[in-house]
Amino acid sequence: MKEANQAMTEIHKENKQSSDQEREVAKTKSKIIEKTTTRRNGR
Repeated sequence: MKEANQAMTEIHKENKQSSDQEREVAKTKSKIIEKTTTRRNGR
């Protein structure tokens, strides 16, 4: 039983890390999109 809990904890940690990375990627993408749209608008 203890081993199963350990495995679940490890999986949860990995999921949290990957979601944090996805958030960072989304931030970067939105920044890039902002830059390109402002350039198109001529600001």
